Amino acid sequence: MNANAAMVEYKQWEGLEAGKERMVRDGQNLKLIEQCGANEIKVSDALVRATNAKNEVYDKINYDRDFAERLLMQKKENEVLHKKTLEYKQNMHEKQKHFENSLREAELKRNPFNAKINQMSLANATASKQKQQNQHDTLDLNVDANDYEF
Repeated sequence: MNANAAMVEYKQWEGLEAGKERMVRDGQNLKLIEQCGANEIKVSDALVRATNAKNEVYDKINYDRDFAERLLMQKKENEVLHKKTLEYKQNMHEKQKHFENSLREAELKRNPFNAKINQMSLANATASKQKQQNQHDTLDLNVDANDYEF
């Protein structure tokens, strides 16, 4: 009977050892499962962050490209407006010149005597100015010649 009792005791001990090993293995498996879940969350978080970063980069590239296109379009529009402004100014300048010429002709036709007097007065003033300039130049030459007498 001792042999049978020892055998039963050995079987019980083996069962206890197997139970302990099963508990340790189950505990380890549970820890591994929890860690895998945590790692999967970390991995999925990292994937979401990477996807968000990639999308931000693409959005920035698209914004920059669109900005360059908008800038080019605005420059072209500005050039067109500038050309139109220059044409308008030139047109207005020509209209003003034409108006002034027609006004001058109309004044001459209305009052030819005053126009003739104005022209003569201008001619006399120019001649008088040239005469004074000539006299002044000759006086300067005479003064210079008198300074160097021997």
